[in-house]
Amino acid sequence: MAKKKEPIPLKKGVSAFHLIGKVKIGDNAFSIDSESSSSDYIYSRANIGVDTGNGNVVYANLMGGYFAENDNVIYVHGKDENDKDDYSNSFTVDWEDRFDEDILKTVGKGCFISVGIEKTSKGKTFTKTFLSAYDAIEYLSEHLTNDTIVSVRGNLQYQYYQDSVTVNKNITSIYITNAEPEKYCAKFEQTILLDSDSIGKLDKEKGTYTIDAYIVDYVSKIDGEPIKQNVSFFKSFELELNKNKPELTKKVLDKYFKVKKKDGIVELGVEGVLQEGASITTVSIDDLPDDLKDLLELELI
Repeated sequence: MAKKKEPIPLKKGVSAFHLIGKVKIGDNAFSIDSESSSSDYIYSRANIGVDTGNGNVVYANLMGGYFAENDNVIYVHGKDENDKDDYSNSFTVDWEDRFDEDILKTVGKGCFISVGIEKTSKGKTFTKTFLSAYDAIEYLSEHLTNDTIVSVRGNLQYQYYQDSVTVNKNITSIYITNAEPEKYCAKFEQTILLDSDSIGKLDKEKGTYTIDAYIVDYVSKIDGEPIKQNVSFFKSFELELNKNKPELTKKVLDKYFKVKKKDGIVELGVEGVLQEGASITTVSIDDLPDDLKDLLELELI
């Protein structure tokens, strides 16, 4: 699949991750109140490793800050009459009002970063919520400790950087957990777009098929030029071969990944595993409608 030069406005799909494992805090895990070299922007950053087992340490991020000399606002959305997030109701919260309880009551839950890494005197985990990543980072730097077992959820964010596509794992929640090692994981869910050239050849050494796909994400700028819309990103994934029954993997590729029309596009939701800079994609059964339960016959679980 050739990488597209021009952005294509499209609807964004699911793009999320879930990590369970032991926290690994390196020397550069937290950067507090750093100063931008090109403006008066003051920011903090967190880069938290999670050891999900077998030496697979996946890093998730937070970054936020403010302009020292400007008026700062936080872009949020509200709630409907049923207390559900109303994404059509957008407004801003002044930086100095980000802890105002009366204002926070009007903000949708999806705008907050949730952190539960401390316990009460009775041993119950309590949650703190932050409207700005800047404040969440400070709190985590003071209370998160090495080797703590945590469950981390967040969103995958794609962007262009120096003519290549990078992926940030932006944290939306982090909680301590009592999960045993067999429950550790590094999962992702992603909506991908496929065309007739998406299925690559089998890499016999790795035992995977390359799947060339497109991801849709929001972009504000590309190479300094304002975009401010959803665009497509070229991204390759790997589909693991069923080594015991390779013909089943071929059936999966033909049934779900193959685009029969030369100019056709197929949207597909996949689940996979994040592995130190690579991702191995599998197909999940749990949420499929009844007419797709024949995947069970393909031994994908």
